[in-house]
Amino acid sequence: MFRSRLLYPEKSLPLLLEAEENSHAGESVSSLIEWISSNRELLESWLIKHGAVLFRNFAIDTPEEFEAVVRAVQPALLNYIEGDSPRTKITGKVYTSTEYPETYQLSCHNELSYAHKWPSKIFFYCAVPPAQGGETPIVDCREVLKDLDPQLCDRFISRKVRYVNNLHGGEGLGRSWQDTFETDDKARVEDYLVAGGVDFNWDDRNGLHTTQIREAVITHPVTGERVWFNQAEQWHPSILDPKNRRAIKALGMKEEDLPHYTSFGDGGPLDEQELNKIRALVRQRAVSFPWQQRDLLVLDNVLVAHGRNSFKGPRKILVAMA
Repeated sequence: MFRSRLLYPEKSLPLLLEAEENSHAGESVSSLIEWISSNRELLESWLIKHGAVLFRNFAIDTPEEFEAVVRAVQPALLNYIEGDSPRTKITGKVYTSTEYPETYQLSCHNELSYAHKWPSKIFFYCAVPPAQGGETPIVDCREVLKDLDPQLCDRFISRKVRYVNNLHGGEGLGRSWQDTFETDDKARVEDYLVAGGVDFNWDDRNGLHTTQIREAVITHPVTGERVWFNQAEQWHPSILDPKNRRAIKALGMKEEDLPHYTSFGDGGPLDEQELNKIRALVRQRAVSFPWQQRDLLVLDNVLVAHGRNSFKGPRKILVAMA
C-alpha cells in the first residue's frame, strides 16, 4: 500500500512511507490503521533506527482521523500537562502546535524534557501547509551527543539542569498555571508537583513558581543509547533577541523572574557561549522538509528533537502525544 525510502538519501531521518498513487482515498485511512495495528513491531523498529517516520499521501482529512491513526500506533494518549507553549485543544487528545507568532523560530527540543514524565512519542499532522517556511526541523539526539564537546557534556552530566517556571494566576507574562496544568484546582496541581519531586511556592498574587532539577543526558529505555535530552538553551534568556533582553533590563526585571529560566542544577549560571555552540550544532545537524497537506510525522521523543521555522501565510499543524 506504500513505498518506503529515506526522504533524503544522505540523511538517516525521516523514513518516508508514501501511499501509492492509485490507493482509494476512502480506504486509505482505514487501510493505514489496519496496517499499523498489524505491524506495530515493524513500525517501532523503524522509529528506533531512524527516530522519525513520515507518512505521506494518505487520506487523513480531519483531526478525528488523525487521532484514530495515532491511537493505532499507541492507544493511550496524553494531555499537554505542564507544557510551556500556548496551544488549543482541538478534539480528544489533539492540540494545535505552538501558537507563537509566525515570525518566531523555535529551537529544537524534546517535548517536556524538563518534566518528571514526558511523551515517548509525538505526532504532527499537517492540516494546512504554510505558503512559505514553517518547517518542523528534526534532529537525532544521539548524533548531537556524539558531536558535542566531551568536556561540555561532562559538565552538564555532572551538574544537571535546573528549570525555573514562573506561572501567573490569570494575568501576566507567559502562561498561567491554570492553562499549564489544565485545571484551576490548586490541590490537583500540588499533588502532581509533589509526585514529580518539583519544588514550588505560591505568591500573594496567585502565581505559581516551580523549580526542578533534571538530567541533561538520559538513556533510551529500549535501546540503552545515551542521548542529549534537555531544554537548557531554550529556557535560557540568551534565546531572546538582544532588543528584548535590553527591554527586560530597562524595566528592572531580573531574568530569573521571566516565565522560564535555566541554570546548572547547583544554581551556577550556564555559559552563553556554550549554549550558542549547542544551538549551532543542532542547527547544523537538523533536517527540514516542506510540509505537505495530510503529512503525518511520528517521532520518538527521546531520540529526536523538533523545532519550528518562521513562516508566512496560514499554517495549521496539529499535535498528539503518547
